[in-house]
Amino acid sequence: MIEPDTANPIPVSAMRQSSKLPYLTGIAVVLLVFVTPFGSESTAGWAIFVHRALLFAIAGMCLVGLRDRETRDFGIGIYALASLSLLIMFLAVWSSNRNLFDGFHLWYHHILFALFFVAIARLSRTQSMRWKSGVLASVTSVMVGHLIWSTLTEITPLSGPFVNPNYFGSYLLVGFSISLAIAARHVAIRWRIAGALSATFLLYGITQTLSRGALVAALGVMVLGLYKMVLGLYKMNRRLQLAAAIIGLIILLFLLAVFSPQLINKFSDIQTFDPYNYMRPQIWRSTLNMIGESPLTGLGMNAYEDAASRFPVAAEGTVGRYARRHKMAHSEYLHYSAEIGIPGALLFVSLLAYIFLAQARARARPPASEAFLTEAGFLAAAGIGAHALVDNNFSVPVVAAVLTVVALAPLPMPRYSSIRLPRSLEGKTVLAFVLVALFAHSTIVPTLAAYFNESGQRAFQNERFDAAERAHRRAVALAPDHPLLLTNLGTMYLARFSRTGDPHWLDAADAFFSRAVTLNPDFIVAWRQRHAVLTRKLNTDGLESFEVLSRLIENSRDILNVDPVSVFVRRNLAEALYSSGRRDEAIRELSQAIELEPNFVPASRKLAQWYEEAGDIARGESLRREADRIVAEFQNAEELNGYELNLLGRGEQGPGPEARLADE
Repeated sequence: MIEPDTANPIPVSAMRQSSKLPYLTGIAVVLLVFVTPFGSESTAGWAIFVHRALLFAIAGMCLVGLRDRETRDFGIGIYALASLSLLIMFLAVWSSNRNLFDGFHLWYHHILFALFFVAIARLSRTQSMRWKSGVLASVTSVMVGHLIWSTLTEITPLSGPFVNPNYFGSYLLVGFSISLAIAARHVAIRWRIAGALSATFLLYGITQTLSRGALVAALGVMVLGLYKMVLGLYKMNRRLQLAAAIIGLIILLFLLAVFSPQLINKFSDIQTFDPYNYMRPQIWRSTLNMIGESPLTGLGMNAYEDAASRFPVAAEGTVGRYARRHKMAHSEYLHYSAEIGIPGALLFVSLLAYIFLAQARARARPPASEAFLTEAGFLAAAGIGAHALVDNNFSVPVVAAVLTVVALAPLPMPRYSSIRLPRSLEGKTVLAFVLVALFAHSTIVPTLAAYFNESGQRAFQNERFDAAERAHRRAVALAPDHPLLLTNLGTMYLARFSRTGDPHWLDAADAFFSRAVTLNPDFIVAWRQRHAVLTRKLNTDGLESFEVLSRLIENSRDILNVDPVSVFVRRNLAEALYSSGRRDEAIRELSQAIELEPNFVPASRKLAQWYEEAGDIARGESLRREADRIVAEFQNAEELNGYELNLLGRGEQGPGPEARLADE
């Protein structure tokens, strides 16, 4: 068993007095927590480069500062568990072969943050309490600053610099955990007052986001924190301590409800009712079916979103049952199980649980001066871990924040070890080559690929097709196996055909869409774009129309294998079958489309026409009456999305849903 370092035998660091490296490292850590919410939560090109360069810099400064010195280190078991987890993730990337680029990008995410965590944890054991407190306070100040700016510039619900407003709630949850720990366990009264004020403000901020899960997790963190605080203040029995914590929580909830109407609406849906907020059980069942497809090896890293179209979830009681699709499991643990398999997910979760339980043991009797650090790490890990049960919240900003807090806590480290860097020229050359190659593959290549893709998209939107082609081709050259980049280039060629009518561009678009679906058969966007190409060819090829029609039918069936509830494609397939004389098949396909989406008005009217042409007037009239009833029922419906408008025949019919299920 790993015992807490209660005697605190931390070596005195000469570096602490003579070097600025620890302070530069602390600044870099705070900057990482500050910058990661920007750039679409560190997914834009520049944000990928900045946050990964910071991770490399932080790890490098820690290694330089700790080299050739005996310092506290984790046990061999943790390193073995982490290495095995990363190996399984690597195998999941390599074996799936669906999108190696994105798979390796996510794999590097885990490697770099693992190095970051170990480096900060080891460095923090050599630093003063002032250094640790300063980093922790600065991290909290960053979150308070984001919340202040969001409160002043936005109306509720708040999203801050995040694209996904629910991740903002998870991000603030880390700051709330730190503040609560300071308020409950710090030895200085002024720090406790500051912590209490910060915790109150951050909890208010969480109530103003859309995330229900983050708020519930925050309340759970509060019960844990208050329980521990009451335990320390009063020598009462455990039942009375728990009762006092619960009573305090009830009082706080009452005050929040009085001063925050957003809190009431968040859970009561008084102002607006969104049925998608209550689809998690169906999504979890769908994810279990996905896991069952490949329970041992998983579908591959970053493969969930594309595979989810094969496991659709219907929202009953809405105009369009499949208007919005889920792209995540809404549970990190199920999500990992689907992507890397059950054994890999169990190993990864075991690693997290091992560290968390070590924190819980260290929390029992920490030194008084370090109690707030231990409490902050424990509460932050508990809050994010609990929220991860019902949502995907391991985004870059949240991971950066929570790993920082946990690493600063005095984690149990049972042994001493030293970091030895090569001294010979050959050794230094090899190390430099490895680091440059790692930085290039993990950071520079995805940064440039994202940059050129974004440049191409901007040029495309401004109809500067030559510039768009150059940028997209550069992106594809950097990531030749990336289905999305291939599809974006093909989409640009499709637009050029629409502008010029030159069939050369149509053939070019077809070639890139075909490459994309060959690389990733689950990539539905490329399948739909290829469907659009064949539809245009059918209208322009003249004598070759029969061959194109056959290809269109084949492509439609391929799409329905990937996305069985794509009713617009199924409608197009039915019409193609009807045109080729296969009328019974056409009627079956169109009837199935109506069964999937009962409010599919154009399909009902088309099917009525076919029945009337076949002489079944009564059935045709019945379908027309039903279509008219649906139109009348929803003629005054508001806030319909494009998919639902297309179902009702009030919009330009498209290939399928574009909306995605929100996080909360």
